[in-house]
Amino acid sequence: MIFSIEKYEDIVPEISILYGMAVDEVVGDCPFEADVNHDDFINMDNMGILRVITARKDNKLIGFHVSMITNDMFYRDKKTAYVMHYYLMKEHRGNGRGLKMFEYAENLNKKDDIDRSFMSRKTHINNEKMFSALGYNKIEINYEKYYE
Repeated sequence: MIFSIEKYEDIVPEISILYGMAVDEVVGDCPFEADVNHDDFINMDNMGILRVITARKDNKLIGFHVSMITNDMFYRDKKTAYVMHYYLMKEHRGNGRGLKMFEYAENLNKKDDIDRSFMSRKTHINNEKMFSALGYNKIEINYEKYYE
């Protein structure tokens, strides 16, 4: 498995397929149908605030880790990587592969003088063991409500 940074606009067809897999797996009871705004992701990438890490095997996209990197709104002198979405195809999980993808992101964050990383996870997908191994602290619980 090879990790690298790629431009979002260069991988739209490939990442769209993985988004479909991710939505099927992680969404849960969401009544909305996924409709990814690729144009906004491309614009963020062109502005320099999006980092797209890809995981490839035999040149095929098998995973991604997408972060928005910006100065924190509450700590203006601190740079934060907000992990927006991450996914690794089921058949490529295990043996620390997901951990390696996050470690790749962590190393880039440190190299780029990012002060912290912030992310959430779905309650029905327990990957706390991986996050704990990476040194993340559980700091909050999110709630969601849908309006008709």
